[in-house]
Amino acid sequence: MIRGTKSDSSADRKPRFKVRDQVTIVGPDPHKGRIGVVIQVISSPVVFSYRYDVRFSDGTSARYFGFQLELVETQSTESA
Repeated sequence: MIRGTKSDSSADRKPRFKVRDQVTIVGPDPHKGRIGVVIQVISSPVVFSYRYDVRFSDGTSARYFGFQLELVETQSTESA
């Protein structure tokens, strides 16, 4: 019998976003709806989660959990 442990699956967890990703704030937050850029990915080995520092166009920044962010889909302007 093979058993997976919680730490096995957590060790394989990758960050949801990477530096330079453009994201929208979707979670409950004063910045909800704003678009920013991920400037730093912070990992926590204790809780196996990531936090993301996001910088906005006005130069301010804030830290978020992945569930508070959504990747901005860049639409190609090239159409056939």
